[in-house]
Amino acid sequence: GLDLGLEISGFETAVCVDNDLAAVATIKANRPLLPVLSKSISDVTGNELREVGGWSRNEPVSLVVGGPPCQSFSVFGNRSGIEDVRGQLIYEFVRIVDELRPHVFVMENVRGLLSMSLVPKSQRAKLEIAQLEWTKNGSLVDDIFKRFEHIGYRVDCFVVNAVNYGAPQLRERLIIIGN
Repeated sequence: GLDLGLEISGFETAVCVDNDLAAVATIKANRPLLPVLSKSISDVTGNELREVGGWSRNEPVSLVVGGPPCQSFSVFGNRSGIEDVRGQLIYEFVRIVDELRPHVFVMENVRGLLSMSLVPKSQRAKLEIAQLEWTKNGSLVDDIFKRFEHIGYRVDCFVVNAVNYGAPQLRERLIIIGN
């Protein structure tokens, strides 16, 4: 759904990546000409996205948009963060941004990401004193911001509620924008 709103705003979707077979089938049914890589983002490179999306190696990429899996950050889930393999995919988004170097990126996730610690409670007994800052609420999003800043992006985030934009449900989402 992120691509639909952006297309209404004038952007053109060049390529999609999703490893959920139902999501891929939906994309292909609604956008039969849109290239879709049906695999994990972990198995995709920036060069592959450039090739499938039709960008030359030197052509700038305007925008990269993604919504890494949110189950491990959701207050309705187990909140295992990056201990869950799905939670680790947030770093794959950072990697793709680093490889493509778009002018702007947008990452969407659940509001619960804001309060996640870098180290889940189950792993805290193994930490040394110098690592205790990793147990603080918000340390995961702080780490993500630092990684984006390290590769040259200025990052902001906003909590938005989908109901304020016409969705028929209360659904708070975290939008992270970097340029």
